[in-house]
Amino acid sequence: MLCEACKKEPAAVHLTTASRPDVASERTFHFCEACAKAIVPLMPELPPQLLCLSDLYRSKLYDALQSNHPEAFYTGDDPKLRRKAMNAMEIFLREQLRKEKIDIGDFAFQMLLHDFSFSRHFYERRDLYHRMHPRIAEL
Repeated sequence: MLCEACKKEPAAVHLTTASRPDVASERTFHFCEACAKAIVPLMPELPPQLLCLSDLYRSKLYDALQSNHPEAFYTGDDPKLRRKAMNAMEIFLREQLRKEKIDIGDFAFQMLLHDFSFSRHFYERRDLYHRMHPRIAEL
């Protein structure tokens, strides 16, 4: 069986999750070791049905995002600039996964994008960035 993420390496990590404990619906994910390390850490604060980035990989991505796309850290009220920030994050994440040769389907990508864009890690990083660069919020 091949890895669901890269579709190249043999699956070595098999995770079975249930959407709710009281419902008998299960989903099993099959990943190679490299993809599992990158996108499926065991994080108890997240619902088990979500794929997410490992803390180390997410931190690396935020460093690159901060350097290359500071507009992604926009916090103002302008809806166009908020959309621009979100688009920057989506394009950036797609490019980074492509560079790392992590090929995943759209559903899996949307889960990773949600984790990348809306996790407490992002808001902590964004707040720290604004303390260091207060003008970015006004762009």
